[in-house]
Amino acid sequence: MRKTMSFTTIDKVARTFANLESLSLVDCNLGNDWAKSLYENIDSYANLKSLNVKQNKISSFGLVFLCTALSNPQIKIEFLDISDNVISDDSLKVLFGLLTSNKHIEKIEYTVTEVKNIQRKE
Repeated sequence: MRKTMSFTTIDKVARTFANLESLSLVDCNLGNDWAKSLYENIDSYANLKSLNVKQNKISSFGLVFLCTALSNPQIKIEFLDISDNVISDDSLKVLFGLLTSNKHIEKIEYTVTEVKNIQRKE
């Protein structure tokens, strides 16, 4: 049986490492509650440049919280991996909104999702 890391624990880790630039939480079973927690505590992640939340059961609902949090002008995120989550084409507006509002983003990885194809036009 796989242990699930609680989003409260992850937030405590982020606050402990205030200068954290890269956070990889692959296959931690985070889900939508963690995405909502990130939204509520985004100030703890101000230096974050790379976030990998691959394989975490985040749905289109959770993606709204995640993208809203990362749209914060204080966040200078450059790379986001949302691969292998339950994200569909319905989420494209949210992803485009993130790309539009956060000019620091260079790459969003979304393989093994239900999203077909997105590109940023300069």
